[in-house]
Amino acid sequence: HLTTVSPYFSLLSKFTQHQMLMIAKHHARRAEAKVQHIRPWPRIGTVPLPSQSNIPKIGYIGADFRMHVTAHLIQTVFSYHSRVSPFVFALNQDDRSRFRQNIRSSLPEGQFIEAFGRSDVEVAEIVNSLGLHVLVDIDYYKNRMQILVFRPCQIQVNFLAHPGTSGADYIDFIVVDKIVAPPENYEFFTEKFLLMHHHYQVNDHAAMYPRKEQDRAQLRRKENLPQDAVVLCNFNSLYKFEPNSFSVWMRVMKRAPKSVLWLVSDGPECDENLRHQARERGVDPSRIILADRADFDKHIQRSVFFGAGWVGCT
Repeated sequence: HLTTVSPYFSLLSKFTQHQMLMIAKHHARRAEAKVQHIRPWPRIGTVPLPSQSNIPKIGYIGADFRMHVTAHLIQTVFSYHSRVSPFVFALNQDDRSRFRQNIRSSLPEGQFIEAFGRSDVEVAEIVNSLGLHVLVDIDYYKNRMQILVFRPCQIQVNFLAHPGTSGADYIDFIVVDKIVAPPENYEFFTEKFLLMHHHYQVNDHAAMYPRKEQDRAQLRRKENLPQDAVVLCNFNSLYKFEPNSFSVWMRVMKRAPKSVLWLVSDGPECDENLRHQARERGVDPSRIILADRADFDKHIQRSVFFGAGWVGCT
């Protein structure tokens, strides 16, 4: 009865770990069912793993190589691939954004593959024909998992945008840390773990948004933040909040009376509801500071200045 829920949105809902695994498995099986009728089957050859004299080839596939948070996070990663040869397979249309252009220019000629408009079979055959050894799926919603069903690579990895299990036996590994995948939840993943000791997520703040010398007091005035307050901030979209987390934040604020909570405004109705929920939990609603929405650069620069990305404290 949960099969209409996408794996990504199941992570944001009050499902049990077992239910989220079942949702992911259903989604993965549905991708398999979509391609069972395809004839002829894609021409997929076995790519031998690289020898010590060969450079491994690793591909990244997704539909968010655009003005999107995933592209923002990963846009300079490819330039650091000194011991492997990176490829990108962009499933979305070219939006001519700076992020997409940065990614394309960071790759060697011919290694940014425009895959928009191509079928699942075509993309799988292109991936395989290039002799890739590893294919990394960085898609949010896993809408093109059919490509991975064809097994164009011997090693297939789930990473970044969807920090939960794919539920697929055709995806071998997932990149995680102990926060997104605590040891007690290992049984609810179908993939083997590639465990990062600090944080599974890459980001591009330091490279693209270096801190500028600014007058902190002036910036606080501009953002309607009290000069002497501890600023707790969370710049995630409001749909990612749920009552238990909000209650924790309110308890923290009650124990830190000189703190304020800085969130992003999502319109008058949402703003009023947030203040109402704070009041219900015994916190003065004036301590909820709602930031106006801003363009991407301004939004990241103001959060980086206060020592945060999307969540932080200063």
